[in-house]
Formats: sequence, C-alpha cells, structure tokens
Amino acid sequence: MKILHFTWDTPIPGLGGSTHELSIARAFQKLGNEIRIVCEWNNEESVKDVLDGIEVRRVYWRISSKNWLNMLVLFLKSVTNSVYQINNFSPDIVYERYRIFGGVGAVIGKLLGKKTILEVNDPTVDAPYIEKRISFTMMILASIWEYCVFKFADKIITHDKIMTKRASPKKVRVLTNGVDTELFNPEKLKRDNLNDKFVCLFVGTFAKWQGVETILKAAEKLKKYKKILFVFAGGTGENSENTRFLGRVNYNKIPQIIADSDVCLYVPDTENYEPMKRLGFYFSPLKLFEYMSMAKPVIVTDAGNLQKLVKNGINGFRVKTNDDEDLVKCVLKLYKSKRLTKKIGETNRDICLEKYDWVSIAERILK
Repeated sequence: MKILHFTWDTPIPGLGGSTHELSIARAFQKLGNEIRIVCEWNNEESVKDVLDGIEVRRVYWRISSKNWLNMLVLFLKSVTNSVYQINNFSPDIVYERYRIFGGVGAVIGKLLGKKTILEVNDPTVDAPYIEKRISFTMMILASIWEYCVFKFADKIITHDKIMTKRASPKKVRVLTNGVDTELFNPEKLKRDNLNDKFVCLFVGTFAKWQGVETILKAAEKLKKYKKILFVFAGGTGENSENTRFLGRVNYNKIPQIIADSDVCLYVPDTENYEPMKRLGFYFSPLKLFEYMSMAKPVIVTDAGNLQKLVKNGINGFRVKTNDDEDLVKCVLKLYKSKRLTKKIGETNRDICLEKYDWVSIAERILK
C-alpha cells in the first residue's frame, strides 16, 4: 500500500513534531507500505531526498499567517502541491498532520477518490485563540474551516477528544503517541557515567509550562542528599552542586542521556498555562514514552492523559501540579529503594513493548 504523508510546516529531520512524523512514517514502512513525506523545506536540506528508504519532498513554507494575502498564498501552494503529489505518487491513503487552516491535502485526496486520515495533535483553533494569538474573526473562520475539513476525512487520529470536538465521534480514534523501542532500548545502552549519583532527568524545552521551576525547587530542598543529581537536557541554566544543565542536545544523544539516569521527570504546569487551564492537559508527550522504553520510572503531573498513562507505584508516580514537596517525596521513595526503582522501570519497558511501540500504533491507525 502507498501512503502519502503531508506534514506541511514540519521540517524533516528535526525535533519534536519532526521526530513524531518521521517515526510514524518509519512504522508505516515497517508494516510493508511505500511512503512519501511532503514536509517543510528549511533551506538546508535538498528538495528531494530519501531517508531510510522513505521518499521526502520538501516545500518552502515560511510565510506569516497574520496577513490575509500570505494566507491565500499558502492555501494556493497547498492546493497545487497536493494535486501534484497525489497525481505523481498515486497513493492509496493520504495522511495529513493537521494545523490551523490545514487539511488541504486530505480534502484534495478525498476529492480524488483516496482514503484520507487526519492526525490532530493539539487544539489548533482553541489554543491560539485562548492565548490571543488569533482574533475572534479568525477563530470563527478557522472553526468553520476545521469543521468542513473534518467532514472530508475518513478517519481522525488524536490523543484527546478535546481536539476533535468539531468532528463526528464515529470518525475519531483516540491513540497515544509511541516510541521506537529499538532506538530506546536499555539492553543496547548501558550507563557509562555519573555512576555514583542518583540522577533525576528532565528532557525538553524550558517553556514556562514545562514545570522546570518546580523541579529546581525540589532540587534545592534535596541538596542535603549529596548523591542526588538533577540533570536538565534541552536548555541552559546555572550549574550547582546538585544540578547540571546540558543545553540543547542532538536527538541521537537522548537515548544515552536517559540511560545515564535513574528516574525521569515530566511535571508540566497545567495551572498557569491558560490553554491547559481551560481545556485540560491534552498532550501525549513523546519524552514520556522514551523514558518508559528505557526502563526508567517516571514522575509526572497528576493531570489529563498522564493520569491514564502513569499509575502510582506501578509504573511511576503522579504529583500535584507545581507541588515541589510532593515531587521531593516521590524522588526520595525511589532513591531509598533500588528494588522499587528497578521494578517500576522494568514494568515501563514491558508496557512500551506491548502497547506503545510505533509499529503497534501504526497498525491501529491503519486498522
């Protein structure tokens, strides 16, 4: 089967969304499908490329969406490129990562008789409106457009129904993100440094809602435990006796960084980030599955999807939002029990192999 995968404003290779889309494409390929990705051109990669046997076609996409004329240009580029790619590749399925005023590839695909699947990763209209990044008029138009695009899709994949409230429930399939369990494999990567430390790891951006401040407060309260070290990958800060900042790191180094840790943290601030405060925690964070696949216990905020993914004492612990005291207690539970740390980590690895490998997710997407 041939799958044409549109992810217009995501450069590949890259981080975040790029990792997500390339991982899905690789999983589709492992299932025996022929894949072509249409993604953003970042002026560095070639327009035509092949990555791991996957065709990649890049389109220049950096035009401001604040100007109506520029939005029209983007729309026309989407239409012309969609028509060309569909006719040139002749796919059985058109798969598209949805964005605000997106979905053109799926619409054109449906009009040309193809099966269409939309992937919706965030509240593409509601979140920017809550943050006042788009006007009321723009929100209304984007909502109408989204409703129409969802009508054209045969299937809509999301990890929280709040993102697909304008779609028919019959079309919506709620699935988590996944992980490459071969890349994030604890049997292939052994701990090679920091052996005398109990390492609490955070990987991610340092956006305000990521909860870094809560982790730093917990670190301050745990200074008397000389063997506990907090490591941060993805941003910069001032190193101290029990904190270490690695800065931005290449994605291919992340598996080893996780291997060098004892417990992994994901404690987003869901109270002070307005979209999450109103809509709830709606993400399905890749880093969480990467932590788990590396057989690490996880400590997460007790919110939204995280409540389903992490069960207290089974595969990690949940803490109250912005509660550094709660975080301290959970870190100490694991620090004081190697047996519990090992048991929870092994449980996470088993869960990922059973439920969260990207190939398993891809099978459910195409089912």
